[in-house]
Amino acid sequence: MCSTSRAHFMILHPAVRPRSPASLPRVQSSGLIDIFHPQVPDFIPFKFLCLAVFPSNPDTTSISGFPLSTLLDACSILAHNHRGRLVLTTPDERVGDDDSDPDLLVPPGNYIFIVVNAGTDDMQYSLCPSFEDWTPPSTLPVRWQSQVVDPRVGPSAASDLSSSVRHLDAQRCIVTGGTTDLHASYLVPRSADQWFKRLRKQIVAYGGHVSDLNSVLNTVTLRGDLNARLEQGDMLFVLYEKAVVPLIVHHLAQDLAYEYHLRSTRFPLRIHTLYLYIRLSWTILKFCSPELEDTIRALKALKAARQPKRKAKHSQCDNDSGNNSADAPEDTTDESGFSTSSVSGFDEELMALYEAQDAELSARGFISFDDELAGHYPGFSAYKRIAMEYKAEHPNIAASSTLWEDP
Repeated sequence: MCSTSRAHFMILHPAVRPRSPASLPRVQSSGLIDIFHPQVPDFIPFKFLCLAVFPSNPDTTSISGFPLSTLLDACSILAHNHRGRLVLTTPDERVGDDDSDPDLLVPPGNYIFIVVNAGTDDMQYSLCPSFEDWTPPSTLPVRWQSQVVDPRVGPSAASDLSSSVRHLDAQRCIVTGGTTDLHASYLVPRSADQWFKRLRKQIVAYGGHVSDLNSVLNTVTLRGDLNARLEQGDMLFVLYEKAVVPLIVHHLAQDLAYEYHLRSTRFPLRIHTLYLYIRLSWTILKFCSPELEDTIRALKALKAARQPKRKAKHSQCDNDSGNNSADAPEDTTDESGFSTSSVSGFDEELMALYEAQDAELSARGFISFDDELAGHYPGFSAYKRIAMEYKAEHPNIAASSTLWEDP
């Protein structure tokens, strides 16, 4: 009996068209928040902090703002850890302080940060020039003390750090939940290793661990692109609504804002919030204060201009001839050779501000829109000096003319 074979056919599906290109909505920055020092008059403003603002939830609201608490923390870090308040253009136009709801959102705009010491406004505070010059405050802000660190997790050897971190974070990015291109991302950057060692005792006193930065207590699992954004200063992890969330702070990272800005994360409890605060300081001082150096230089020039001038030394023969040195005019000859000892109308403080503004403009290398409005260009302070000298030497002419309204 012969057997017959039966042919087997696989049923194939018809061809399909390729899907449309992926198109994730891109959220553009709603503007910038610029923070200025109160010591400098309005007509020569000096900025020391600049942050991008994005919509808080682009799916459901158009509200855009930067978390007030994080903004106050950033200003405090730059002011050598002195706390203060935000105002608009005068001390009476209050925006917010540490007594305000920390999760309020500050809209884009220009603001002034005023340090408050023992209930008194400090308009002459100094600014921290770099992360290397910054130390954590003696006491962290209350919000940053609230998180309880998981005591079951200890440091791991640097040799298996990456695998240990991924294991603790369930083999997933703590922000996206993705399982590919995973990196052990440092919160206190590895470049801050010497800084960390110098302040080790203070960090341990806060509850940080004595181990170095190569520890699971200082690392989390992030997707590769998010890790890069964190290192480039485009993104932070901050406390908001009693949770740790990503905060996009630079317009160059706007492609991430739709998916991850102010979004809940699986942030591990093993990380002490002090390390997040240190990352905040590092990012602010490294990437979010492009005009900080110019502002510090201008404030120093302003302070020097306000120092009292030393009186010139007079010889004994002057006294013998009847000239009383106490009645002699002060020698206030400046570097240009112009002496203001007999000219009471010369404003040295204003001149110092013009020179500081001129130096900032020259160092920057380009003229901004604000410079054009103010009539500032490289070398403009020399013209200002000539005009002010002439005005001071000819007060009668100046008093009867409108030419000197803006020297």
